[in-house]
Amino acid sequence: MWDWLTPRAANMCLLADPSVAWIRNVSDLLIGGAYALIPFGLVSFLSERRDIQFGWLAWLFALFIALCGATHWMHIWLEYFPHQTAEAYLKAATALASVTTAGAVLALLPDIKRLPTPSMLKHEHERRIQAEVALRKALEERSNRELQKHVETQDLLIQELNHRVKNTLATVQAMASLSFKSAGEHSRASLDAFQARLFALSAAHNLLNQSGWTRASVEDVVRAELAFGADLNRVVLSGPAVDLTAQQAVAFALVVHELTTNSIKYGSLRDGAGGRLVITWEVIEGSLHLHWRCRAGGDPVTKPIREGFGSRMIRRTVERELGGELQEHWRSDGLQVDLTIPLGRASSAAHAPVPVHA
Repeated sequence: MWDWLTPRAANMCLLADPSVAWIRNVSDLLIGGAYALIPFGLVSFLSERRDIQFGWLAWLFALFIALCGATHWMHIWLEYFPHQTAEAYLKAATALASVTTAGAVLALLPDIKRLPTPSMLKHEHERRIQAEVALRKALEERSNRELQKHVETQDLLIQELNHRVKNTLATVQAMASLSFKSAGEHSRASLDAFQARLFALSAAHNLLNQSGWTRASVEDVVRAELAFGADLNRVVLSGPAVDLTAQQAVAFALVVHELTTNSIKYGSLRDGAGGRLVITWEVIEGSLHLHWRCRAGGDPVTKPIREGFGSRMIRRTVERELGGELQEHWRSDGLQVDLTIPLGRASSAAHAPVPVHA
């Protein structure tokens, strides 16, 4: 019944010992299985890496190895079923695949040798990185040189502008002196007021020149205008760091100058008043809110009957040039002014207010 399990192959003296036959069969079985796993791995790799060069040669290797594994399985089959014809066709297919694979390898050998190795690829990658770094460094140095040249040109233009502005202010001052001189001595007070306004403009220009005519802080403008005749020991400043644009800074300087002049002549900073000036500011919803509080001592302060030129200029500057609002409150201890100026594109830093004594 189980005669088919008995090996029938001829001319195989090794099969006289059954243990040798089983060793041979198990070995062929394992070798054939290993040969089958190798093509499976190649096919799995090639199916995901379709961009690999000479991929068709790998497919050919897979076929060749699979046929080699099949010949080992055929050895086991022939021991029990002597199908010599099937073996012949299998060997013929294996031979054809072997010759084809060998020929393809020999034909492609020069091209295969030229394929870059991992070390070559690494070296080329490092070379390209170094070249790119060198190129970027050169471009950065060139950009820095061009930027430096641009900055130097801009600084030169700003210095020239500042020089011309000062010359213009000096010319205007000289023309005013001559004009007021011809009007008589009674115009001396008007000349002093006019020159003081020119000095206020000059102070604002000096601040803007330090920042390249880009911005000036509220505190710096206020301090610069207070420096013209105010007793700083009687002034208290408090507010966050806020920057004004160049155009805002010039107009704001004129406003602060007129308010300071008013405080020195009639308010808390006048001689013998014994008062003090409290200036605070804050940023609310993109607008600068400045509060000017006079705390005068001595006799009560009364509101002037007629609005002077300085008051009219303050209102016109705030409302027209700065696009803001002005509120004046006359009290017995002095004038209180509230300014609201939209900052617009001015750079502002709304830090927590820190009291600063002038």
